[in-house]
Amino acid sequence: MGIRPPQTGSRYLSSNPASRGRLGVTCEVAPHHLVLSEDDYGYLGNFIKVNPPIRSREEVFGLWKCLKSGLIDIIATDHAPHTKDEKNLPYLKAPSGVPGVEMMLPILLNTVNNGGLTIQEVVNLCCERPAEIFKVSKKGKILAGYDADLVVADMDLEKEFTEDDVVSKCGWSPYTGSSFQGWPVMTIVNGEIVFRDGRVACKAGGVEVGF
Repeated sequence: MGIRPPQTGSRYLSSNPASRGRLGVTCEVAPHHLVLSEDDYGYLGNFIKVNPPIRSREEVFGLWKCLKSGLIDIIATDHAPHTKDEKNLPYLKAPSGVPGVEMMLPILLNTVNNGGLTIQEVVNLCCERPAEIFKVSKKGKILAGYDADLVVADMDLEKEFTEDDVVSKCGWSPYTGSSFQGWPVMTIVNGEIVFRDGRVACKAGGVEVGF
């Protein structure tokens, strides 16, 4: 994404998140911009062609500074499951984007285990703030009257992510071959277990989101 921490007095992005909220301005970042850098182009090539482009390690560090200081409000995957055939096209014809939904939480939980984030920061970035910003009712918190949408994570589980683990229909991920500690092991939607230990546990279901 290439955001550098703004200088004091910047007219483009206030250093006070509260004042930006009053102006209706929010900022998000995708996991691939937090963990991938230009160094990864050598072996991933078009498979990490995204918009905005993957940048330098210095830019990645800058994004983490923005995230920790509160200048970034939410984590958004920008999920784009293009096929291998599409990604293997010549650079100018290959589509931009990577599959990101299924690996967002392992990446962030691994960061919690490494001391880079707290679990409460992950909850704020992925659950509470998105619901607040988009005014989604009964979502984002564990409270009486809210929908029972929950994720159970095993913070001690450590494993390598392989291509066999990819659930997205595109069948690939830029994170295959990488090891992460901290994995979701159960997902509950509206009080019903829909995912457990790597497998979908029931037919897809859901309700229209209320605002």
